[in-house]
Amino acid sequence: MLENANLGEGLTSTESFAPLKVVLPEELQRFYAERGYLAAMPHEDRTNARLHVRSQGYIRFSPTLETLNCDIIASDTRQGTMLLKDISKSGVAILYHRQIFPYERFEIILYGRVIDATAVRCRRIGPKCYETGAIFGSIASVE
Repeated sequence: MLENANLGEGLTSTESFAPLKVVLPEELQRFYAERGYLAAMPHEDRTNARLHVRSQGYIRFSPTLETLNCDIIASDTRQGTMLLKDISKSGVAILYHRQIFPYERFEIILYGRVIDATAVRCRRIGPKCYETGAIFGSIASVE
């Protein structure tokens, strides 16, 4: 399905990752073959350019306030594999198999880095496929 996406390049040999549970709709399968900067649309109000980054990484959720957990699954036990969609200077877009609510905090482990992020939006693209936009908190190296 994602043969051209080179999904393993973001993973490090020391990490054991859960299997990918995201199910991409047909229109996104072609999308994952694209590379380079995204063209800005006239109606978009962006402060930074976005870059197509097609990779797979590990996501680990931080404990959040009980009211944000919605009694679905405790956020401190949620972790798994996600797809990186695009990245900019201030944020990231990912695809994950579950809904991530605004203000939920999580870490992305990718290319030997731990990226702290906070969700600002999430939309359902298909069954087991949610696109989440998040802003960066901090970036650190995995040691």
